[in-house]
Amino acid sequence: MRQLTLSLITLLIALAGAGQIVIATLHRSMQETIGEDMAVLVQSHAAALDQQIERTRQILQGIADNAPERAFENPDQAQAYLTHYAPLLALFDLGLYMANPDEIILGAQLRDMQQARKRIGGKTSASDLNWRAREQRRTLISQPYASPSCDGCPAIAMVTPVFHADGRFLGYVAGALRLDGENMLAAINDVRVGKTGYLYLITRERTMIMHPDPRRIMKPATRPGQNQLLDKAITEGFEGHGQTINSLGVPMILGVHYLKSTGWLLAANYPLADAEAPFEVVKTRTYLLLAVIGILMAAALGLIFRRKRHTTAGSL
Repeated sequence: MRQLTLSLITLLIALAGAGQIVIATLHRSMQETIGEDMAVLVQSHAAALDQQIERTRQILQGIADNAPERAFENPDQAQAYLTHYAPLLALFDLGLYMANPDEIILGAQLRDMQQARKRIGGKTSASDLNWRAREQRRTLISQPYASPSCDGCPAIAMVTPVFHADGRFLGYVAGALRLDGENMLAAINDVRVGKTGYLYLITRERTMIMHPDPRRIMKPATRPGQNQLLDKAITEGFEGHGQTINSLGVPMILGVHYLKSTGWLLAANYPLADAEAPFEVVKTRTYLLLAVIGILMAAALGLIFRRKRHTTAGSL
């Protein structure tokens, strides 16, 4: 009897140890798989956004390249030229503009042309961006800003400097577009990670550009120290995935990737509890399976010992 008890204890310990190893291995494998999927998700969406921003930049560059020289001197010609591009307001939904070297707006194409006429003759509001674009001789994208044209919605401006073939600076062509509309971020705005996970987009300065909660847009995303993995991405340029605690104190699996075109950071949040819910089911079933195996093996071991005992007694 003592030998049977020791055998059963040894068997149960071995099963428990094997079960822990199997469950721990499954847990690590599942976490790594989810993390890698998160990294691929943000990387692919970041690449798609980069492509879309580049296409938008090329469209604005095309408008600038085809602009007649006199349009940067004559408001009527500037307005007539921009009128041809009215269909592009589906993309540049906050307007297209032409300005002379002194940053005086000569032409404006808006959905509300009454407002457009009011802008003509005024000065552009992006002097620093204009200066940098002129110095670098290329299209530049502004930092996101709260646009008064759409009650504070997140927006960006693109500015293209225009030069004559002989090198003379002619002026600027600019386009403005909202980030919460049906153009730039529409493709990722409704993406969900699992049941309750989501994507969000922030600047290096921690300004929230896109988030499922509209109350957080154009406000600080986090303070330093609130989300260590996000801090690492912002301060060290980290890209990839890992576990973290978000600014609300919720454990998350976080995937992060930078947009090459703007330097913005696209992130995917997946609540750890939701991510591991399938694993909890697997773990419970594994324990049940091991319990059944343990019971069957104990019964088999008991039967073997009883037969052995009867055989020994019969031989006496």
